[in-house]
Amino acid sequence: MRIVLDINTLLSAFFWRGLPRAVFDRVADGFDTLFITGDIIDEIESVIKRPKFDGKEDRKEALVADIRKYGQKASVSPQHRAAGACRDAADDKILECALAAKADCIITGDKDLLVLKAYNGIKIMTAKEYLDTVTPA
Repeated sequence: MRIVLDINTLLSAFFWRGLPRAVFDRVADGFDTLFITGDIIDEIESVIKRPKFDGKEDRKEALVADIRKYGQKASVSPQHRAAGACRDAADDKILECALAAKADCIITGDKDLLVLKAYNGIKIMTAKEYLDTVTPA
């Protein structure tokens, strides 16, 4: 499947593991294709500089390296703009990435995205909902 993971799901996959890690492992194992944009990478690199992530240099490096390795770059153009589509404007970049990538779904734990349920035919679901719908890897 063609998927987009929001920033918190990506962070969770590397720092807290659990279901978000199981989703990322599907990408690493070639079952799914992860799409990212420069804006998503920029935000991740900014967030992991926060004191909350101090002392976790190995995981920060692995996160950025694996996202660059496994993430396919989606090119957002003006027709993919989603300004105002989400009640949290910061999440519009996730919707835009999904549109540009022609993603099957967005995987998130963010209530501002989950409340949409779908966007332009792209399903929005939690990691658990996603893993419940796909064939086990």
